[in-house]
Amino acid sequence: MSRFKLPPKGKKATKPEEAAPLSFDDIVDEAINMEEKGDRYVDGDKARRFYERSCELYAQAVAMNPEHDPLYNRGRLLLLLAEFRNPPYRPSECRGLLESSVNCLRRAAELEPTNTDTLFNLAQALRTSAEHLFSIDGQEPLAIAVAEEACALLEKVFALQSEAYQRNPVDSAGSEPQPGVSTQQLPQDGDKIEESLESVTAIQSVTKDTLIDTLVAWAETLSLRSSFCSDYASCMHFHSVAMEKLKLSEALGIEPARLSLRCADALSTLADTLASNEVEPTTAAEYFKQSLALVQRALEIEPSSVEALCDKGDILWSFLAFQIKYGGSEAEIRTAFADVVNSYTSAFQLESQNAEICAKLGDAQLYRILLYPSPEQQKTREVLVGNAILYYKRALAISETRIDAIRTCLHMGKAASQIPERDMECREAMIMWKKKGGKLVNGIFSGTDEDIPVDFSPATKASPWFQQLLVILQSV
Repeated sequence: MSRFKLPPKGKKATKPEEAAPLSFDDIVDEAINMEEKGDRYVDGDKARRFYERSCELYAQAVAMNPEHDPLYNRGRLLLLLAEFRNPPYRPSECRGLLESSVNCLRRAAELEPTNTDTLFNLAQALRTSAEHLFSIDGQEPLAIAVAEEACALLEKVFALQSEAYQRNPVDSAGSEPQPGVSTQQLPQDGDKIEESLESVTAIQSVTKDTLIDTLVAWAETLSLRSSFCSDYASCMHFHSVAMEKLKLSEALGIEPARLSLRCADALSTLADTLASNEVEPTTAAEYFKQSLALVQRALEIEPSSVEALCDKGDILWSFLAFQIKYGGSEAEIRTAFADVVNSYTSAFQLESQNAEICAKLGDAQLYRILLYPSPEQQKTREVLVGNAILYYKRALAISETRIDAIRTCLHMGKAASQIPERDMECREAMIMWKKKGGKLVNGIFSGTDEDIPVDFSPATKASPWFQQLLVILQSV
């Protein structure tokens, strides 16, 4: 029997009414609704899809009426997506998101050149862009120019905020602004109230916390700028200015643990820069130690701070690489590795569903294999390989995002290849790596981390299945 019914005789079939096009206000309301849904999920595929949909709606709003608010909110959300970690975008996609974010926020800033929210977010987008650009060969001069523009914008933001704070000091933070609503200035004397009410959507006082947040962002951007320097004097100049901003935040009442972590971050960045440029290695070692002391101070204040524990592990890892490069003793290096693992393990015990920490634990076990090269140390190597594979499998089970999975599967394959009896696990890991989108780019496996200098074993490289994999990858 047919599922379709013919219209009664004598009557014409009617077409369904077309939905009326959405108005500008309707589109903005729906964009705000989508962002709020993304906020409820925080991260994951659903959150990202809601944020992406919100961006699309704001793009429609901008096309209808290119005013400040939709431009600002689209630029802000594009920056959020560029920095999204779970699931992350490809590096080329991140750069595209950042470029679009900067363009939107620039246009918004041209419409309201003293809107501190807009200028602050533009500075953050520029800072992240500079970080991406500096990793691309030949883009270093552009990265420096972009970072300096971000610093100049934050200087302007702080000046505007300081002026507003002096006019109306507020010691405690006010209510949080609603999504999709930007902070704007009060109407000036002589302005028409009716016109002002049409443009002002929310008012938020400048507090000490506001000033502190700007100073911290300014210090972080200056610290990034110092990492772009190749000579000692320039590096120290930008670092010193960054520390001045953090000192000023201390005068405004920044939380001691937060101050310690931000100062530790600035010092470890300086140490990394000096070490990578092979400038003042003795001084670099001292800065690493000072940085670790500051993180330890933060942990004494907040023993359960996952951020502090991860920062400690990251700094210890950088210091470890420094010791290996400059001939640290075998005992010192093994102790340092144990400290790295202990820091990440403590963090993982507090956040057992954190895939990033889990993957770091796998990396630490994988790197430690290099310390036990002799045949007599085979049992130790087997334990380390087993631990690494367990952590990588756990990381994949927690958050199997495509880009993270490519890296994790590759490292799992490299770990398994170190033990002949685990050849099948190595093969399975590489099959999974390829299914996740792994490729061979200029002879390098996608997902390769230069900070983990462990390669496939000679036996694995010579095996028929591995040679066949190379042929397939090279033919693509």
